[in-house]
Amino acid sequence: MRTVFFTALLGLISFADTKPLEKRNQGVTLSEEPAGRVARSGPLELEKLFKRYNAPAPAHVRRAAKRALAEHEKRDGGANGSVVATPQAGYDIAYMVPVTVGNKKVHLKVDTGSSDFWALSTLIPSADAGTHNLYEPSSSRVADWTWGTHYLDGSYAEGVVYEDKVELGSLTFEKQVIEAANMVSDKFTDSPYDGLMGMAFDKVNTVKPVKQQSFFNNIKTHLPQALFTANLKKGAAGSYTFGTINPDEYTGDISYVPVDASKGLWEFTTDGYSVGNNGSATNSSASWPGIMDTGSSLLTLPADVVRTYYAAVPGAVNSPVWGAWVFPCDTVLPAWSAVIGGKTATVPGAYINYAPVDAQTCFGGIQENHGMDTSIYGDIFIKSQFVVFDQTQATPRIGLARQSGVVYPF
Repeated sequence: MRTVFFTALLGLISFADTKPLEKRNQGVTLSEEPAGRVARSGPLELEKLFKRYNAPAPAHVRRAAKRALAEHEKRDGGANGSVVATPQAGYDIAYMVPVTVGNKKVHLKVDTGSSDFWALSTLIPSADAGTHNLYEPSSSRVADWTWGTHYLDGSYAEGVVYEDKVELGSLTFEKQVIEAANMVSDKFTDSPYDGLMGMAFDKVNTVKPVKQQSFFNNIKTHLPQALFTANLKKGAAGSYTFGTINPDEYTGDISYVPVDASKGLWEFTTDGYSVGNNGSATNSSASWPGIMDTGSSLLTLPADVVRTYYAAVPGAVNSPVWGAWVFPCDTVLPAWSAVIGGKTATVPGAYINYAPVDAQTCFGGIQENHGMDTSIYGDIFIKSQFVVFDQTQATPRIGLARQSGVVYPF
């Protein structure tokens, strides 16, 4: 998946000495904040997903993304590869959470698809800083430790390692491993985020020569429960809660599915699916692995599952121009449901309309995974659910429940 470069694995060592200043029986909720004006582009988002997992994107996906980028640059009058414009009415924009690192407040993307806690820092060239809030490293650099992540498209972020405090709302955790960026590509400086809070498992951490525990692994024993929840919203700011489950954020029961953490990611198994608003199983024998990834936007699935869905969408086509499944924007989409942990998790049809690609045509939030060895359950899915990332047991697990306030078709 990601290119992780380190020279020796001397055993997983946690450098952090976690010392919360608040009571151990208190959890904390971080509310998202809007991440500026970010336009949504389906073709670019699909290509980005393949790059994120270091999987080769099909040629028609690359062509569509190149065309979309050229159109954005022409429209916005820029040539630096950024995609920043007035948000399209009726569609989500990006969100971030405020976190204090050292003595500086930065805005991070919570990312369950990576395991590095990194921030743009005052070590990057001033010309790259833009309007970002930069982490100001302390004097407590960890000698000779570095980190870095590189992607197939040539984008990268890398730097050096410090020890500093992290404040999540009312909770303070001392002596955390902070990966301070000193070199980054335009992909990251053009992003509205100041860095990432990686919430995956230790295996995909990129610190070398000694791989580090993830931030959550460092703090989990000092929380009431070793879990965090994602209560993300369509068209509005959501929240993440650490250490407790808020019963007001979901309805019904939470169903759990075991996680296979062998890849270092929140990977689980889907055991069936249905298309439509009545919940009847289309294929109860279908089974495939998937990764719950707050760092991705789309829901990518096996080709036969996706084609079955769009067969129920009037006017839907797998477009070579747009590199993906698209449909008339005035189409009323059916729901899509998955059997996970023995219960059905439903994505209402309105959530599957990702964004327009032109005045009449919209890009589907469900797309084919084109041979990737797993499916990616990004925000299209997550924003329709209440999700628990649970490490309270020997085997990690994911919990799903219906999110309070979401209107489900059945």
